[in-house]
Amino acid sequence: MKHNEHGLTLVELLVAILITALIALAAFQAIKTSGDAGEQVARVSSEMAAAQQAIQLLGDDFQHYVPRDILNEFGVQEASIQGGYDAVKIVELTRNGVYRSDRQYQSGLARVAYRLVDDELWRDQWWQIDRVDEEPKQSVKLLEDVSQFEILYFERQSGRVNEYERWGTETDEQGAFLAPLAVEIRLTQATIGEVKRIVLLSR
Repeated sequence: MKHNEHGLTLVELLVAILITALIALAAFQAIKTSGDAGEQVARVSSEMAAAQQAIQLLGDDFQHYVPRDILNEFGVQEASIQGGYDAVKIVELTRNGVYRSDRQYQSGLARVAYRLVDDELWRDQWWQIDRVDEEPKQSVKLLEDVSQFEILYFERQSGRVNEYERWGTETDEQGAFLAPLAVEIRLTQATIGEVKRIVLLSR
């Protein structure tokens, strides 16, 4: 008795190879899509963490504001807080309770400034309050893709709270610089959207 032996024809072999290739391609695309999604989630999470840290640092600087005026490099007195006069440097103020680069807490004063350059938010810090030539300073980039960053200033006059876009030239009857009652931080960034925060200042 004879048995019919039947192997794969060339066409069947090619079809099998094609099916295997399609399955492999689909699996590769699924893995690639999953990897891209994971990278996107990691990127957004990192940007969210950076944004939260920047907002927390902003609030901390204003909460530790000290009404201590400074002398600039020309020996001219400037207000303890000033802003709204420069499109790049948004605000500059004196604060206490600073951290030095060696991570050791210091109870001294520092001068900090925030500037917006090419949609990047930077924080500058001077360890010496009154300016001298070639003084050391620390600059840190906090955020990217920042489309808006502004500070509004509030002061009570005649029983009313007034809002100002600029601050730093207001003085009392004796000619001393005034400090605002509060500030409002307004920041818009691609990942977190718009954030607003009001901080009361020590005076």
